[in-house]
Amino acid sequence: MTKKINIFSNHYDISEKVTERLIQEFKLHGYEANENFSPDADYNVVIGGDGTFIKACHDSDFSDIPFIGINTGHLGFYQEVPANNVELMVSRLINKEYQVQDIKLIDCSVFTEENSYNFLSVNEIVLKAKYTNIIHFNMYVNDILLQSFAGDGVIFSTPSGSTAYNLSAGGAMLYQALDGFQITPMAPIRSSLFRSLDKSLVVPSNTQIKLITRKREETFSSLGVDGMLQEFEDINYINITMSDKTIKKLVFDENWYWKNIKEKFI
Repeated sequence: MTKKINIFSNHYDISEKVTERLIQEFKLHGYEANENFSPDADYNVVIGGDGTFIKACHDSDFSDIPFIGINTGHLGFYQEVPANNVELMVSRLINKEYQVQDIKLIDCSVFTEENSYNFLSVNEIVLKAKYTNIIHFNMYVNDILLQSFAGDGVIFSTPSGSTAYNLSAGGAMLYQALDGFQITPMAPIRSSLFRSLDKSLVVPSNTQIKLITRKREETFSSLGVDGMLQEFEDINYINITMSDKTIKKLVFDENWYWKNIKEKFI
């Protein structure tokens, strides 16, 4: 059987040059490279930055095929392999000198008057005001009313996504293997009228979140799924929890997470 790799790449010059080198290097080891997704490939190789990695996860419908990240972007939190280390990476891959990391996903279900919609997210789910309005909703945690929120919105981030939008909004960085997710309010209002959570909250992965928006607020709210805008009318409620599904990513340096924190955030 022919060995295959799927290649996901942005269209910058540096990424295209790395792609050419990568295809040639894999050919030397008997691999066929597909720039269109093949469900029977051995690896998904992503060339670009973190945005390219997340897009590859969505475009592949969160494939069970292990992902490998080659960084030609800026931050590169998901993209472990430097662009100048392609040959070394292929050698270590062939010799199985790597670890498999499970990237946890958030599951979000939106229920409207007419339909229901389901989304998976690598980094975060964001419910916020569509324009400059304040958004109001009730948040239930395991069927208990935790807060009646008023403010700009709320972020639900995975451990690996905690260093993205969540961190910029004042949330904490979570270790990537942590079995849970984070709830971070954005510009919450605390007054005699509103009891909004004003600190981020880390909850176990089996926590069930239910958001009920107020009827008059529905047309003024929007949902962000890994930065992709989703708009709905007549939302009844939204359910959020950690998904049972994960993305598998190959890691060639067992200290990659801590090196990322040191080099990119300190």
